[in-house]
Formats: sequence, structure tokens, C-alpha cells
Amino acid sequence: ESKPQPELPPSHLTELLLRFFGPLVADAARSLGKELNAGSGKAKETKERSAHSGREGLQALTFPQVLVWARRLREMEFSGYREKFKKYDTSSSGILQVEDLRGLFHELGYWMPQSTIDEFVMEALEEQREDGCKKTVDAKAGLDYDAFVSLMMLLRRREGFSKREYAEMKAAFDRFDDASDNRIEAVELGDILRYLGHHPKLEEVQCLVIQVDFDQSGDLNFREFLRLMRLHREVELELIRKEFEHYKSEDSGTMPRASLPKVLAHFQCGPLSKHVENVPEADDTADLGLEDLVAIVEGSRTAKVA
Repeated sequence: ESKPQPELPPSHLTELLLRFFGPLVADAARSLGKELNAGSGKAKETKERSAHSGREGLQALTFPQVLVWARRLREMEFSGYREKFKKYDTSSSGILQVEDLRGLFHELGYWMPQSTIDEFVMEALEEQREDGCKKTVDAKAGLDYDAFVSLMMLLRRREGFSKREYAEMKAAFDRFDDASDNRIEAVELGDILRYLGHHPKLEEVQCLVIQVDFDQSGDLNFREFLRLMRLHREVELELIRKEFEHYKSEDSGTMPRASLPKVLAHFQCGPLSKHVENVPEADDTADLGLEDLVAIVEGSRTAKVA
């Protein structure tokens, strides 16, 4: 006698898809979950009379049926990639230029310095070569669609953080993962953010948790934590942008370095570190661009934590 296959309640489909694909597909996962539970579209194939209750209901999903829904989500994801590639391939050449990526990333909710964009591009091109592609790794030549997909997968995996930033996030998460079960309690997030040099208000932390704790479990796995940190990063960057706009010169479009102490004090940062990468030396008189200011503020926080 064969053993019965494990089954998944329809109401758990969204959570399963999110745990496998990650928070970036939240909208698509919710859409499929609603479709299943509403019995519309392809979901009608799974709707039948429940043998246990004797009433109309949605049958629990077997593993092969779950795979069908996962495949649909992957198709939706790649369809989105194709649309984005076509939109930003303004020359219709089948090649996306690196300088066009900043607008794409901004549309996706990511602000990244050029150094991080370049890092992602080179990683994507290296992956293509490792997969058997014989093309020379040359970021100046742009990305074809396959390299673009690799880029998007990397972006999703690390939520737009550089390798160094990702490692710092993982180290902070592991520090507070007392049970070593890849989960932290949401109530610990304030402590983690302070450990990373931030000063969040309780309501700000609660707002972030609501956006990523999809199963309302009260705790977060690392992928959910990483998504939360990306959302927090975007809020912080908007605040830095506002400070930059307040102090910048209309003529040069840059911020006088003399204004830097006021900005650092505003963000409760530590003293300016002389080891901030890609930024003019601390005793330099050069004015600052937005990327310079972002690197200094974040580098000063790191110096304060260290």
C-alpha cells in the first residue's frame, strides 16, 4: 500500500512561494495565491468537493501541483525581465548598456553607487563565462539578455547589496541568531540596526517588519531580514539626498565639504573615517557629490560601530 503524498493547504501557497523565491516576488506570489483561493483561471482545476467536509472547497495541493504554481511564478518573473530589458534597450540592439542600468535599478527600488553597479555587472558576465559562454568579459560591451537575467538573479539574491555589504548583513544576522536556526525575532531588529550604526525609532522598525514578515510569524529569516535592510537603506538614502539638496551649490551641483560636519551630526554618525573607499581624503578641500556623501555617511557609521 503506497503512502499518501504530503499536501499543502491552498492558503499556504503564497508563503511557500515567498520562502523559495524571496520577498522580491511578493506581488506575483500574492496574485497567484489569490487566484488559487478564488478558484479562478487555472486554479479551477484544483477546485472540487472536499471528501472530508462534504462541501465545496479547494483541494489541498500535492507536490506536483505546487511545482505547477512555482513554474507559473517563474514564468511571470522572466516575463518581467523581458519587458524591462526591452524597455531599457533603447537602441533595440539586443544589448543593454551599463549606463542604462541606473535608471532600471531605480525603477526596481534600488539606489546603488556606480562601484556596486559595476561589481554586479562583472559578476553577471563572469557567471556567463562559467556557464560555458566563450564571450570575453567586457563590461563596456554591454549585456545581452542572458547576462541581464544573470544580473537580475544576482540582484534578487543580494537585494542590491555589494559583496562586502552582504557579508556585513549576514554577520550581523548571525550575531543575533541565538538558536542558529536562520531566524531572528522581530523585536530584536532595533538592536541589530543600532549594532549596524543606525538610530531607528520604534514605529519605523514596526513599519519595516510589516512589509517583510509575510506570514506574520513575528520572526524573520535571513532573506526577509535582507529585504528589510534594503527597504531601510532606501529610506536612509532618501534622507541623505534631502540633506545633500539642502546644502548643495546650485552652480556646481555639489555640496561644499564645509557642510559635512553638520550632515554627520544630523545623522548621529561617528567621526569621519579616513578609510572610506572611493571618497576624496578627509582633509581634502574638494566638494562632494551625492555618491561621495552617501559613502561618507555610511562609512562613518561603520567606523562608529567598529
